[in-house]
Amino acid sequence: PVGDCIGEFPYVQDFESGFGTWTQDEGDNGDWLVNSGNTPSTGTGPSEASNGANYIFVEASNLGRPGEVGPNGSAILNSPCIDLLNVSQASFSFDYHMFGTVDAGSLSIDVTTDDGNTWTTLWEKTSYQGDQWITEAISLDAFIGSVIQLRIHRRTGTFWQSDVAVD
Repeated sequence: PVGDCIGEFPYVQDFESGFGTWTQDEGDNGDWLVNSGNTPSTGTGPSEASNGANYIFVEASNLGRPGEVGPNGSAILNSPCIDLLNVSQASFSFDYHMFGTVDAGSLSIDVTTDDGNTWTTLWEKTSYQGDQWITEAISLDAFIGSVIQLRIHRRTGTFWQSDVAVD
């Protein structure tokens, strides 16, 4: 692999022991948080992880707790670089949970091939998706032969009852 990039596959980041090599972005206004069980807000978020005990989520309330984003905010979690120079196929799969109000904001998976100077959205969901975990798989075949970085970008809606989780 190139430098400290992920280059052995399959690669799994399950958040059972924290964020691993994924990092919080400094250019947003909140953080992704590791959690198990219910999120702190009632009527939103999952009640348990999709797999294992932990998942990550963005708290859409703004009650002064550390990491909270609040309404109309943004939280970004960046992957380490991913070396796709010598692979024949590649994909990114994850489970997501978007439960709360109709105005749940958005969740996107973005990619960069130029060390974060420009980002392209590969996948995006907006609004309420029900009180369920949904599995998604995104092809990264278009990036074979490159070194990429992914980010999980959460934009909250206008109301506090819009926690979104990823596992």
